[in-house]
Amino acid sequence: MSTTATTSTNTSQGFATLPPALRNSALQRLAFVGTMLLAALVLSEIVHWLQVLVNGTPPLWANCWTRMAMLALTWMARTRMRDERLPPERRLLVARAWIVLSCLGVVYLEYRALPAGAALAAAGISRGCLPVMLAPVLIPDSLRRSLRFSALLLLTFPAGYFLSRLTGGAPQSSTEIWVRITNDLIVMGAAWTTAATVHQLREAVSEKFGSYRLVRKLGEGGFGEVWEARHKLLQRPAALKLISPSLHNDIHLQRFLREAETLSGLQCPHTVRLFDYGRSEDGTFYLAMELLQGLDLDLLVKTYGPQPPERVASLLAQVCLSLQEAHGQGLIHRDIKPANLFVCHVGLQADFIKVLDFGLVKNPSKGDLTQSDQVLGTPDYMAPESIMGQPADGRTDLYSLGGVGYWLLTGTPLFQREQPMQVLMDHLNSPPPPLNVAHPVAEQIMACLAKDPAQRPLSAAVLYAELSRQPQWDNQQSSQWWANHKPMAK
Repeated sequence: MSTTATTSTNTSQGFATLPPALRNSALQRLAFVGTMLLAALVLSEIVHWLQVLVNGTPPLWANCWTRMAMLALTWMARTRMRDERLPPERRLLVARAWIVLSCLGVVYLEYRALPAGAALAAAGISRGCLPVMLAPVLIPDSLRRSLRFSALLLLTFPAGYFLSRLTGGAPQSSTEIWVRITNDLIVMGAAWTTAATVHQLREAVSEKFGSYRLVRKLGEGGFGEVWEARHKLLQRPAALKLISPSLHNDIHLQRFLREAETLSGLQCPHTVRLFDYGRSEDGTFYLAMELLQGLDLDLLVKTYGPQPPERVASLLAQVCLSLQEAHGQGLIHRDIKPANLFVCHVGLQADFIKVLDFGLVKNPSKGDLTQSDQVLGTPDYMAPESIMGQPADGRTDLYSLGGVGYWLLTGTPLFQREQPMQVLMDHLNSPPPPLNVAHPVAEQIMACLAKDPAQRPLSAAVLYAELSRQPQWDNQQSSQWWANHKPMAK
């Protein structure tokens, strides 16, 4: 997964900036509260009908229908909150809506059950105050958002009262109204104190990724998430790659650790730098890498279209330098694709390529993590020998690099099919479409796309030498391009 950075320095610590483990635990707590509310509603309904049968009092149908509606709402919300297929933010939205509507229902039931002029309780405290005070604990969020949500919950008190009046509830005395206003102020103060305390505790927890504090999420994939982070002491920005706790016992974790070991041994400036890696106190594994400002080659072409041949030659040559070092150590990347090649500024040099994501790297000295029936990689850029499960070497990455060059020059993938399996069959059997580009880089790209590895360039070093002899963009041209497109290239 590629990571992009903007000039934003927003450090608002909302629910979205929590580590995955803490977000999941918060949603599990909310689901548990939903279970308890279901039990309380069922018990309340049973008690109501027992009173009707024993005392002979007429049933309060408005209350019965309200409890039934709350039962259905809580059941649906609880199911959605426990559905791990949904993004955490979507599940949180469901939880917020459920809490607001449940609070409204509780207040409505209290007012509907009161005779005219009666106080809610001896202390004048409604049961609806409970979710207002507990919301910051159940949903750890930024201080501002927690207070806004508590204020929204407080609005359910007048709303519940007026709703009860509309459905035949008894009016309350002026004393009750003033008690309610006083209680609102007390509850608001308690909510403020609770939210501030939880916010401070959560900020302390969020800094337990070594020496890094999470700032904002940049993206996510099958392995977990990528975050913008900042070193606590050096104030150095970094990209933090987190692996989902659910994958800790999976082969994904082995690949995650393999990527850390691989990056720690690579020194080429065109390979993304690794600052640190480890495991946080909540069990989340992380990689801290340099935070890049720019865009990947996939987004580059999708946003700005096919690129000039001279620029393509320069970009591919830089990738060769990274691959040359990796291949020299017996490492095969196996997932070279536009989204894993990032173009950015480094110092005074523009159009500087960084090779990302060594999660699928093959290291003969460490063994292969690929199972016998697995085909790893991206179909649009997979070499024939990878598809067939044959031994791979550095020329396998060069085939993928040829596919990247074809994408940069034409703006289209090598083979355009609806189904991935059709694309894989084309890689095996169909000749690559010709490149009608009057530049030597087209010949090198077509050479990389040979079906037989023996007909491709012998190594990344050989390909680099060929590309270096071709006309390329100089740094002035690259700087001019970035000056014209920098507001969009983030």
